[in-house]
Amino acid sequence: MQEHWSDGYLGREYEDCGALVEDAQRAEFRRGVTLPAPSDSPRETARLAAALAGEIARALPDHDLHWLDGDVALLKPLGCRRLAGHHAGVLCRLRGGWHVLHWRPGAGAVRTPLRRLAEAGYRLDGAYRLL
Repeated sequence: MQEHWSDGYLGREYEDCGALVEDAQRAEFRRGVTLPAPSDSPRETARLAAALAGEIARALPDHDLHWLDGDVALLKPLGCRRLAGHHAGVLCRLRGGWHVLHWRPGAGAVRTPLRRLAEAGYRLDGAYRLL
């Protein structure tokens, strides 16, 4: 029995983090969205992240009181400029705390408590609500 909608995604393989976000948005929240394709260029990645905030989503305040289950989390890898601002996931309110459902190569979809993102090698770089 599933406790939360995100349970059904755990372990699933995806092409990248954007594919997981798109799948969960479509299946769970009836939102058809296409995220920008990944880029190897830090400058292009920053431009794509800015486009996300303006074209398909609106930025939310950093405080979690403004978030809803299904909002998109933009994650920045710690200590890695090459992929800065590139990783995305879905915010999940679970057992009274916030988690991020995201994709990791070799592990598939995982759910990481927000307070433990640094242990997974990320920090929250913004929360967004899809338009």
